Amino acid sequence: RVAPGYSGDGAYASAIDRVAAGAGVDAGLADIALAAGQACRRDWKRVELHIIRAKAANVADGALAEALTVCILPSGNPGFVQACGIWRALILDGKVQASPAFRMAVEAI
Repeated sequence: RVAPGYSGDGAYASAIDRVAAGAGVDAGLADIALAAGQACRRDWKRVELHIIRAKAANVADGALAEALTVCILPSGNPGFVQACGIWRALILDGKVQASPAFRMAVEAI
């Protein structure tokens, strides 16, 4: 390893936290916006990271779902579907919590 102890994901998350706090933006709001933005870029690792962070910040499932729909216009339906698939896998794997309605929908698919 070139830089032992360095975490790219940690540095990325820390930078987001600093920028959001400095701008007075709620961390959960920043993460759902970035989840949609990263879905447009098709950076699925970052989409996963932002969904996990958003759910840890107690973002409601409806708010996350609505935010992810934003990626449909610039990048098309496939990006939205892939992002939702990542979210579904996170729910099924127990990495994020879902409301009873969303859990029921996820398990029904």
